[in-house]
Amino acid sequence: MDEGEPGPQPERDGPDGAPAEGEEPGPQPERDGPDGALAECQERLKRSLADYANLQRRAESEISSRIEDGVNSVVSDMLSVRDDFVRARDAYSAEGAPTGGLDSVLKNLDALLEGRGVAPIEALGGPFDPNLHEAVSSAPRPDLPEGTVVEEVRRGYKSRNRIIRPTLAIISTKEG
Repeated sequence: MDEGEPGPQPERDGPDGAPAEGEEPGPQPERDGPDGALAECQERLKRSLADYANLQRRAESEISSRIEDGVNSVVSDMLSVRDDFVRARDAYSAEGAPTGGLDSVLKNLDALLEGRGVAPIEALGGPFDPNLHEAVSSAPRPDLPEGTVVEEVRRGYKSRNRIIRPTLAIISTKEG
């Protein structure tokens, strides 16, 4: 090599084209002057706004989901109290005692639940659905298709499309 010629230069960029560690980034190629820089800034702004909108939608969805989970938890507790009222009414009714007060409380409670979008899961006589029902027992019923809900042990409820609690069901089988 001649003294005036530079020797081999060490590779300065990393494998992805970025400056190697500890080096300052080199000058960036110009983007067609001021118009190119403006276009680049506009593109970056659009991407940032889209990212922000997506973040905002995710946050709103998560907040809404958490609120709904909390409400459904309270509703689930209310359903246990409703079950107690039904058992009390049935016990008084079996003894011939008046149940008008309990019937009124149940009517008001059912109206409150319905007003909040809570509805019972209709299961009796329908096919067993593991997404809506929980089988607690089976009963031989040769007159029904296998897997038919023959008894509700505990009624299930849903709020919009979310299951608050599944129906506890006894399902039919063909053999004993």
